[in-house]
Amino acid sequence: MRNSIFVVVVTVMCIVAAGCSESSTSSKSSPAQSEAEKTKQAILRVLRADQHFAKKRESLPPNSTPSQIAWAVGQYCNDLERLDMADCPADFRVAYRHHMGAWREAQAAVQQLPDGFLEGVFMGAMNGLLRGESDGGTSRLEGGLKRALERARDTWIEVEKIGAKYGAAL
Repeated sequence: MRNSIFVVVVTVMCIVAAGCSESSTSSKSSPAQSEAEKTKQAILRVLRADQHFAKKRESLPPNSTPSQIAWAVGQYCNDLERLDMADCPADFRVAYRHHMGAWREAQAAVQQLPDGFLEGVFMGAMNGLLRGESDGGTSRLEGGLKRALERARDTWIEVEKIGAKYGAAL
């Protein structure tokens, strides 16, 4: 009986010692894990905010004029620029700033479009006379808008790639 109590005590001590050594090992890796988790959560916070602001941007009625669309894109950009990204990694912040810049370029491209038929006719006539554009500048304006939107898409893909590198994806 005395031997079995001794064996139980030694077994419990070994288990406690093993548990203590494991907890000290896990506490050493815990700060790294918590830092990685903080980074992931910071990126997710920015991505969710972007998603929220994008929904506001896209809530315009279907027949919105280019000036209304440009205004909505401008509000979206203003909201993005107010986001606090100090707790995000540098590569994510840089990629996100490029994305914001791409949307500013898209806003500028949309602002160049005429709001109505008469404005379009006048702009086309002026572009034909002053710039020698036989199509009134339509292909130039459309090309600029297309390039700006492609850049916004490409920069967003980069933002998502960097976010995924940190385990943050929506």
